[in-house]
Amino acid sequence: MHLDAVYNTIPYFFMAGRINYARYTSVYLSEMRGLENNVPEMFAHMQKRGFVVRRSEKNFNSVPTDQALEQSINREAKSNGGVIGYTLRRGSPLRWLLTRRATGEYAERVNDICSSAKLKKLHEELGGSRIKQDQQHVQRIKDYLED
Repeated sequence: MHLDAVYNTIPYFFMAGRINYARYTSVYLSEMRGLENNVPEMFAHMQKRGFVVRRSEKNFNSVPTDQALEQSINREAKSNGGVIGYTLRRGSPLRWLLTRRATGEYAERVNDICSSAKLKKLHEELGGSRIKQDQQHVQRIKDYLED
């Protein structure tokens, strides 16, 4: 179903002038369709819903792997101390790539330690104030329909 939906978007990429999306979506489809034969371990992992990442133990927080990459490693790269701004110095990009994983882990652990939100919380939609607000909205709708 997913691959069919992706396939159906390709003409729209061409119509919108998004040639790189059209080109690389075709490559993606080709690789995904050959996954079962070419990389059976990955295919089995994907069949078990291994195509999303959960970055916390909250409910309803799974994101696609590419989005998780943007929210973690790539975000760190674009922030202070990231690769942006010093890539013209010889050797800097390579040094950054070789140390990125370790410095990213340190940054994430320090953030975890310093974060005041260490408590495991429910998703905001399941919190008491949200449930109360939803109940008020339901009551308003009932009142409106009864009038």
